[in-house]
Amino acid sequence: MRRFAVLTIIAAAALVVTGLTQATPSSPTLTGKCARRNLDLVSPGNLSLATDNPAYPPWWGGDPGKGFEVSNPYSGQGYESAVAYEVAKRLGFSKYEVTWNVVPFLKSFAPGKKTFDWYMAQVSAYPQRAKAVDF
Repeated sequence: MRRFAVLTIIAAAALVVTGLTQATPSSPTLTGKCARRNLDLVSPGNLSLATDNPAYPPWWGGDPGKGFEVSNPYSGQGYESAVAYEVAKRLGFSKYEVTWNVVPFLKSFAPGKKTFDWYMAQVSAYPQRAKAVDF
């Protein structure tokens, strides 16, 4: 009986070690227009994101800073900030290659050249707005 208990403990330990050492699935390598090298970025090598100010919890988190009044998108905390950093990661950018700009809501979809690669906030998609930006 003692021998069975020892073998059970060894087997359980082996399963735990095997589970801890297995590689986690990696993100798929993006190709085509989504490949990092093919992205048409405002600032080559950096992903420029924008949101309105103030940025409110729970969508954004962290203490105010870096020009943001209520929450700080650089924190990676809050739903929208976390989603933005996950998308950036899957596009091949580190958190150090992501910059945030304060862009008022009405300028986010106004016609003309943009100072950001994507606006991370809620903007209703209307036909008139779709003439100025891609949704």
